[in-house]
Amino acid sequence: MQQLTIALTFIIISQCQIFGQSYTVAEQHPRVLLNPEMVKQLAKDCRGPLKDTYEQVKSLANRAVKHGNIKYIDNKWGVPTDLMLCGLTYLIEKELGNKNAAQYAQPILKCWGNGKRLTDKKNCSFGFHALAYDWIYDAMNEEQRIKYGNALGTWLRWYTNKPEITLKNGHWEYNQTWGVNHMNVMHARDAIAQKLFISLAIHGAGTKHEQDAKQFLNSWNKRIPNDCIPAFNAMGGSWAESHGHGAYGPIMVIPYAFEAWRTATGLNWFELGTDDTYLKEMSRWLTYLKVPHNGRHAYIDDGGGSQLSGFNASAPIIAKVYQDPLAQGFALQGKQLDAFKWGKIWQFLLYDASIEPKSPKELDMPLAHFLRGAGHVFMRSDWDSPNATWAFFGAGPHRAGHQHDDEGHFLISKQ
Repeated sequence: MQQLTIALTFIIISQCQIFGQSYTVAEQHPRVLLNPEMVKQLAKDCRGPLKDTYEQVKSLANRAVKHGNIKYIDNKWGVPTDLMLCGLTYLIEKELGNKNAAQYAQPILKCWGNGKRLTDKKNCSFGFHALAYDWIYDAMNEEQRIKYGNALGTWLRWYTNKPEITLKNGHWEYNQTWGVNHMNVMHARDAIAQKLFISLAIHGAGTKHEQDAKQFLNSWNKRIPNDCIPAFNAMGGSWAESHGHGAYGPIMVIPYAFEAWRTATGLNWFELGTDDTYLKEMSRWLTYLKVPHNGRHAYIDDGGGSQLSGFNASAPIIAKVYQDPLAQGFALQGKQLDAFKWGKIWQFLLYDASIEPKSPKELDMPLAHFLRGAGHVFMRSDWDSPNATWAFFGAGPHRAGHQHDDEGHFLISKQ
């Protein structure tokens, strides 16, 4: 009995160490998607394997500096990519010793003005504004940090009325719970990714929302390991809500959120979960989902038939944290297909050029795969031939209220 008690106590303590561990937000900025050490390496890479990419980024940032405006800032369905282009260029030029690096923060500060744009509840890409705030933090004076931090902090009670993950009118397998790829107010309920960006960015900045930021981070620290990861384990790599709705947000923003936590706190929660949990199985799901004759994702479950499904945006992160050659291939394919156009080229600067991309054939992947969580089976006769036969069968559980799933059906593709 005593041995049993000791054993149970050990298990409880071990789980508390994993799921209830304390966290510390780094004092220095940037923290979100990048940290100072990563910026140092990025600056080196921008003179090496990422030189051509950085030249495009810097050229677009120079345009923003010249004209003094942020493109797409008033397009509520678009992404104000100049925020990231200018923020990244500021960080890199500062690291490279450019005395004029602060000029790249000016279009962002001009855009924010008196701060009202950052509190517009009808149109504000509040997640991307938070990312820019973190990246140009050192270019702002204290007054600006507090003014814009106070504006961003108002979003921590958006929809939920309290700065916590509530899953109000939603669940873990719902894109509006996380926020979608434009990170704007549309289709944003809990908006976990945006609120995480904001909480990490303004933490310690002296705003009146400091307690709200801590409360949200505490909620994230508790609920993701204890509640979200078990749901992701059950769901697996195929986004339960549908492929199309996965592409509209979760395929991008969930890796962004987990990476923001890793860069800001050093806690790598990509490691949590089973071998076929959502984040770990994403690249396999999106690989098997492609039909042979055109390399596009099959029109299954509200899917859009694209070649990348938005995965190019987060694939550099997935490739890096898992040393995943499949994800690296998606990232590289995105660049080759010009998926990073219209200023989205900034996402490719998250790419780790040291990882070798490999095809499914090179990895000797099986020609059939069962996604346990979704109950989906994929089969194909060959990896490289456009004449290969491809088949899908779906007979899985109904996991999400917003699921667009036709269970019990076959889809067969031959040219």
